[in-house]
Amino acid sequence: MIYANEDRGSVLFWDELVELSRQINLDVVHVLQAPPEDWSGEVGLVDDALLARYLDSASSDTDYFVCGPPPLMNVVEQGLRERRVPLQHIHSERFKLV
Repeated sequence: MIYANEDRGSVLFWDELVELSRQINLDVVHVLQAPPEDWSGEVGLVDDALLARYLDSASSDTDYFVCGPPPLMNVVEQGLRERRVPLQHIHSERFKLV
């Protein structure tokens, strides 16, 4: 799971995701635009280089669930298409914050 946020304080369900990742086969990759000084995770925006680090080893039958604002969705959907992910494996939900 790649989960992008502005900063640590804007990450919803942090503790629940930690607990869930202990219970099931789930790796959570947090991407922060403005991380705290002691942050050792991913920094910046979700881009093709980040997708390559985490998605290029996925199996051909992996399902992808993509949710976010249009700029994020455009990058991720384009990255999935470039990796020849079949459309039936891409599940998307776009939203726009006002």
